[in-house]
Amino acid sequence: MTFPFRRALLLLPLLAAACGTVETGAVDLSFIPGIEPPTPEPPPPPPPQVVAALPAGTPDSVAFQNTDGCWLFSIEDKDPPSGFYVTDDAGQPICTPREG
Repeated sequence: MTFPFRRALLLLPLLAAACGTVETGAVDLSFIPGIEPPTPEPPPPPPPQVVAALPAGTPDSVAFQNTDGCWLFSIEDKDPPSGFYVTDDAGQPICTPREG
């Protein structure tokens, strides 16, 4: 009776390989009880010119960079994030090259 169970165990590596991501090669085994998914890396801190241009009293933790490289600040936690452009003294959005 244990033979079919052993046969099913042989499929586990194939199942684990199917859960891997193409970009990192990491395998997501969070569906197995007791295994926690890895914590994502925090985003890089905003550059000094962005922190200086944020409205008074706004923590720099609400600033994020969009896909165009421009910095925004958010007033709500949404997915995907949205917000208001961080602008310089001339009213132009502050954009910097994206890291990574």
